[in-house]
Amino acid sequence: APAMLAGSITLGDTVWIGPGAVISSGVTIGDNASVTLGAVVTRSVDAGARVSGNFAVPHDKLLRHLKTITSE
Repeated sequence: APAMLAGSITLGDTVWIGPGAVISSGVTIGDNASVTLGAVVTRSVDAGARVSGNFAVPHDKLLRHLKTITSE
């Protein structure tokens, strides 16, 4: 599925980019990092990190936040 890599991007080894992800120009995605489905990445991603959301944040942080706003 399509993902948009805008401009000059540096991708490390074994990077996974999910469908519909958008990565801004000038961003570096470190080795073994993951960009999840539909994530909008405007900052570099550390090696081994997994980011999600719009704008992309660490995946675990996004899940914790979602639990706090949906647990009623």
